[in-house]
Amino acid sequence: QRTTPFRTAQRRRRASFYEQEVRGTGVQLRKPFAIGSTRHHVVYGADYAVTDSASLRDGGTVDANGSPVREFARLPTRDFPPTEVTQLALFLQDEVALFDGALMLSPGIRFDDFSAKVAADPIYLSGNPGSPLPEDYADTMLSAKLGAMYTFSPRTAAYVRYSEGFRAPPYDDVNVGFSNFAGGYKTISNPRLESERSRGIEAGVRWRQGRANARLAVFRNRYTNFIESFAIAPRFLASGGIDPADGLRTFQSVNRAAVAISGAEVAGGIDLGRGFAARFAAAYASGEDGDGVPINTIEPLTAVLGIGYAADERWDVEAVWTLAGPKDANDIDSASPLPPTAGYGIVDVLAHARIGERVQVDVGLFNVGDKTYRRWADSAGIGTDAPLRFTQPGFNFGATVRVSL
Repeated sequence: QRTTPFRTAQRRRRASFYEQEVRGTGVQLRKPFAIGSTRHHVVYGADYAVTDSASLRDGGTVDANGSPVREFARLPTRDFPPTEVTQLALFLQDEVALFDGALMLSPGIRFDDFSAKVAADPIYLSGNPGSPLPEDYADTMLSAKLGAMYTFSPRTAAYVRYSEGFRAPPYDDVNVGFSNFAGGYKTISNPRLESERSRGIEAGVRWRQGRANARLAVFRNRYTNFIESFAIAPRFLASGGIDPADGLRTFQSVNRAAVAISGAEVAGGIDLGRGFAARFAAAYASGEDGDGVPINTIEPLTAVLGIGYAADERWDVEAVWTLAGPKDANDIDSASPLPPTAGYGIVDVLAHARIGERVQVDVGLFNVGDKTYRRWADSAGIGTDAPLRFTQPGFNFGATVRVSL
């Protein structure tokens, strides 16, 4: 990559590497049986996995004479220390059929054991001065769930589900180090991050009639120690998120003591005949903590409408209209400096062709209307620089060829 800053020709080289190795095994067993007029289908088993992850960023800059130029950040460096994550899960579930299968009950339990071991090598430590020292992490949880579904007719069914959840902190949230001096921001680790636990209830209905189908679901979840990734570091809230030591806006994953999130999802589709089909989906959620403060990580209202044509199994094409609502200031934590986003709508055209049994070609025309927009999900990366840097590409296209050997 060649750049010309400050009227002086420079040559800048960057190389980023990410390696991950996963080793594991799993077993799942089934046992059907009957007790009186009830039928049971027990599923039980275990999953075990060990994941080793490592990243590395390196490079340098030289001037027109080949002399090294001082870098803003220390290189080489790592965004997180080399980490080994071990996960063990044991599960048991029984599907109970009552009233000739009209009512299905599904009680279940699950045990999770999670541990992360880090190796804070000199590359990570020298590249992230001032960050807290990385720490190992471990936690366990026993959770339960209970679901019930009643089939009113071959066309209509309704369900309700209670579930408990467990989410250990992502390893690159607990121990992370990244500084973008040009963008004016950095992320720091949080070795005190705790596991997220939840209790939720969901209810919904499913309907099918001829070539049409639809489903609706509503939910409400309550969280303890909710993990909010890349929030403004709490100790710098008084300064607008700016670390006075280096002038960088500082992000950090944090726990919210108590959070409630509610929402609804609707989806469906219809076969229009002669190879044409249409589909739709929409999702909305809102949430706040115990003090009534909005949760920044919740996406605004989104919807997808698509219409496609498939002549046969060899090729198909679809036009997709994606809509997103605005993220207003009243839906953003007032302590956060993140700017609101406007709503937008974009159109993509996707085509797939299968050539023989081994080759598939995928072609996409994206943002056909050449819309300028910024996704709320990208706002967490905005530092003291201009938000327009985080807009999505205008009209662009891509093609992929996949060969199965």
